[in-house]
Amino acid sequence: MSFGNSQVDVQCPHCHITFFVPVSMKGGLANCPDCQKAVPVLHGFDFLFWLLIAGGVAVSLFFVILAFLVYGFLGGGIVLGVCVALFALVLSFT
Repeated sequence: MSFGNSQVDVQCPHCHITFFVPVSMKGGLANCPDCQKAVPVLHGFDFLFWLLIAGGVAVSLFFVILAFLVYGFLGGGIVLGVCVALFALVLSFT
């Protein structure tokens, strides 16, 4: 990805040239300017996505530790299981 987050670099799997497309084309298809074949534009993960995931993990760990301290192993285990299931669900959509 180029700096400034305005364009994404794409490498054509057919003719192996690299070209740039707007960020708005992430997850779509672009025509190679050299061979004119359709090339998938990888969506990748943005910095904000990983920042939000890290924040969610930190908050979840706080609640898991709090549940362990207040309710013991059973309560902490339940909260931990719910947090893991929610993160698996969120990451399955990416």
